[in-house]
Amino acid sequence: MVGVATLRQVHTRRELIVGSLPMLFAVHQLIEAFVWLGLRGDIASGIGDAARDAYVLIAHVLLPALVPTGFLLIEPLERHRRRLITFVVLGLAVASPILASRSQVLSKRIPARLLRPPAESSDPVVS
Repeated sequence: MVGVATLRQVHTRRELIVGSLPMLFAVHQLIEAFVWLGLRGDIASGIGDAARDAYVLIAHVLLPALVPTGFLLIEPLERHRRRLITFVVLGLAVASPILASRSQVLSKRIPARLLRPPAESSDPVVS
């Protein structure tokens, strides 16, 4: 609800990143639920692995790059924007190697793993 309400308050494209942050955090929390289900073995391991990868990518790649960029875009004062550029560069510096390492891992995944149920599932729906 908060994410939708915040997005409705966005009036310019420059506000879109900051306005979408509550929705992004909500999606991140939903993905975390699937991470925990995967760790408990309650869902197929491939889904849990995909959730883990998505969770890490959002937390360690997307957010460090997007948050400072979003605030840079909405900052009206030039002197503050110059300071924010430092954080944009730092966010990209943090995100880039993590993205590079995760993309190598993701490229080696077999899509069929998403369909394989966990080895020790007692749930008749999953088995």
